[in-house]
Amino acid sequence: MKQKKLLALIGSICLVLVLTATSLMTACAKPAPATAADFYKGKTIKIIVPGKQGGGTDLSARIVIPYLEQFTGATVVQENRPEGAGNPAVTYMYNQAKPDGLTLGIQDTGSLFRNAMAGAAGAEYEIDKFNYIGIWNIEPHLMVVKADGPYNSVEDLRGVKELKFGSTTPGGGYTLSCAFVIEFLDLDAKIVCGLKGTEGIAMSLAKGEADVGPGVLASTIKFMEQGYTKPILMLTYERNPALPEVPTLPEVVDLSKEQKAVFDVFLLAALGKMMFAPPGTPQDRVEFLRGGLDDIVSRKDFQEQFKSMFQFFGPCLTGAETHKKAEELLELAKEGHYEKAIKLMDKYRA
Repeated sequence: MKQKKLLALIGSICLVLVLTATSLMTACAKPAPATAADFYKGKTIKIIVPGKQGGGTDLSARIVIPYLEQFTGATVVQENRPEGAGNPAVTYMYNQAKPDGLTLGIQDTGSLFRNAMAGAAGAEYEIDKFNYIGIWNIEPHLMVVKADGPYNSVEDLRGVKELKFGSTTPGGGYTLSCAFVIEFLDLDAKIVCGLKGTEGIAMSLAKGEADVGPGVLASTIKFMEQGYTKPILMLTYERNPALPEVPTLPEVVDLSKEQKAVFDVFLLAALGKMMFAPPGTPQDRVEFLRGGLDDIVSRKDFQEQFKSMFQFFGPCLTGAETHKKAEELLELAKEGHYEKAIKLMDKYRA
């Protein structure tokens, strides 16, 4: 009897050991946690575009999307939300979009940064809280005049009475660039707003309704080739290889320390198209998307598509670099330089 009990006890112990070993083997056999790359395969990514169909941001997104699908293995759908100058769409990304990496935004940097800094209606977000994926196609702003008009350089504008600068929205980047030029060159001029985009500015110059107007590199090249306008000034620190003969603002005027700080506000808020994710998006997914976008924008076929659409493909910034730009802009704003830039627009608007 004792032997039977002993054998039963030994059997029970062996059974426990077998079950324990089996459990351990099963636990060890479980797959490793899914990577960000695994997460995106077969999923659907929604791209929120705070602009109308056919606009520059919309077209930029449509070029990027097939490459993003190829990289992630996900289906990417685009949703345009142009209401309220796009501000409610960016605010949605900040406050309501699920931070799982499946809802992304594409917006031009100037609008996203500047509207928040200016406290524009519907812009209820903080620019240093987004997870930036990256910026591509950074375009410099320029000043242009009528192709066959009386002005051929910045020097030709000095001393002219009651110059008229044509621009678009009263508080937009084009108006800000006009204000800088008038102030820093000490010109006798006013800014007339209300023109419809760069085409409206070019047509106004061609008709003699305005003397000077702003533009970005792509539109400047386009209207140069069509014989409407010619560039006289580049609003950057360095000349651009696409138009190497056009001087920069610091070349034609010696900027004071204060003027340079205000000019830097403009440059930081006038970059290219950006991709961003809501605050709280898992960092591994952010880094995965950053790596993907870095790869996409470096591809020659991608760059050629942009050139065919926009006449130009400019420099890019990584997501980390973009976040740093947002922080630098906020620092300048704390020092009062953004407010000074806004006051310049108020000073020179007609």
